[in-house]
Amino acid sequence: MRRRNDLYVRLAPLLRCPSCGAAAMTPVTRAFHCGACGHDAPEHNGWFDFLGGAAQSELSRPSLGQRLFLASLSARLYAAHRESPGMWLLTGHTFSDEARWLSDALAARSDGVVLDVPCGQGNFTAAIARRLRGGAVIGVDLSDRQLDLAARRLRHDRIDNVLLLRASALDLPLADGAMDAVSDCGGLHLYPDVPRAIGEMARVLEPGRAVAGLTFLGHRGIVDRLERAVAGPLGVRTFDFDELGAQFEAVGFERWRHHGRGLIGWFTASKARG
Repeated sequence: MRRRNDLYVRLAPLLRCPSCGAAAMTPVTRAFHCGACGHDAPEHNGWFDFLGGAAQSELSRPSLGQRLFLASLSARLYAAHRESPGMWLLTGHTFSDEARWLSDALAARSDGVVLDVPCGQGNFTAAIARRLRGGAVIGVDLSDRQLDLAARRLRHDRIDNVLLLRASALDLPLADGAMDAVSDCGGLHLYPDVPRAIGEMARVLEPGRAVAGLTFLGHRGIVDRLERAVAGPLGVRTFDFDELGAQFEAVGFERWRHHGRGLIGWFTASKARG
């Protein structure tokens, strides 16, 4: 418990109030408190509720794809199968390979603070946290069900250098340039406003540091039309990764790289210096 409290004190200056945006969050008993406006971000089952206006808007009209991750049963089913050997057929990698690649691509300093958004059930969150010595991970997700699973996993694995926040990727409650690296695995294809989400990643990332992640890879020709016919009604996107790279570059990223196999594409980029 002492280490958790120390972690909250350390990370509090990096947080922003979801109500007024002030850099005045301090940890109190089972909450973060804003000294500027009095807003409390309460703790629930090991995560803190930092929902702001953008998140409330998303929750008022979630896509079918988002609903799957917001619902308890589907969240548990996804968590149970995401790391199974059968996922290799979709991703072209084992989960261990994915986690190793991601940690290497992020190139986070051992004492840095890494943002994992969306953190989902905490699988990549835990993998990143294990690689940090003296560092920490801030995991952000819109789904309280996923955050419950992530908190349970972290407790089971005795990982105590992670802070979990319920918040929107479109309105991150984090300070400008505060993150040493950003992981974005499995979020871009569900975000209702992809350019805004990419802009938020750029805002909170320190110049010269990396973003890395995965999302659905689009294909050309009839395969692309089939993908769109299936994914569109679900509110899920597939991406031409050259076009996606242009969106990252438009908000200040450079050195865009990507590779993919099957349905999944992996990407990395760095935030330009100055």
